[in-house]
Amino acid sequence: MRRNRQRWMLGAVALALLCAAATAAAALPRDVVLNADQIGAGYRLQMRPDSHCTLACVTLDLCGFHYRSEARRKYRLQVNYVHPGRTVQVSNEVVTYRPGGIGLAMHELRRSIATCPKGPVMGDVQGVGPVTYRLTRVGDPRLLPGFVAVLIHVHGLIDGKVRSETNLAVYQARGNTLSIVYTYGSARLTGAEQIRVGLHAAEGSADNLGRAIRTGR
Repeated sequence: MRRNRQRWMLGAVALALLCAAATAAAALPRDVVLNADQIGAGYRLQMRPDSHCTLACVTLDLCGFHYRSEARRKYRLQVNYVHPGRTVQVSNEVVTYRPGGIGLAMHELRRSIATCPKGPVMGDVQGVGPVTYRLTRVGDPRLLPGFVAVLIHVHGLIDGKVRSETNLAVYQARGNTLSIVYTYGSARLTGAEQIRVGLHAAEGSADNLGRAIRTGR
């Protein structure tokens, strides 16, 4: 009887630990999204018309691929960080996936970067395409293991006009949550400036992901 009771207690403890781990791995986007002061002095957080849009909005669209993981998203939040000066503009998108979704998303992302077409492609984002992508991988030892950071040069039809843009995207995953930091430049700003600002923000995002998943917020 005593041995059976010990087994029951061990089973209850194991179940409690599994439940706690599952809860901790599913932080809500609002608990992960960056604060304006994590971007830098003078930045202000700004909500977007599509901040809480999930089903009708696209998260992964790089290189014109169709991402099956998009159907596994559960919650999504995206906000902008604006600055009145001539500086890099930043956005942070945080997505929580259903079980199995985050692994598929990161696999699809890496595959799209490795096999990105050299010619113009059409993607799932309305008003974008055909466009040509040129990608450069970026490193940072202070980000979470498995992160993906890429400087993206896009040329083609965007919102009805032929444009060339260079932006940075940094993808980091923890548990079932993906946090993406984007930077947007202009003709006055170099890619190096975007990388500096974007990686600093991404380091803050890594801290937020670690804290939210660890505490189960």
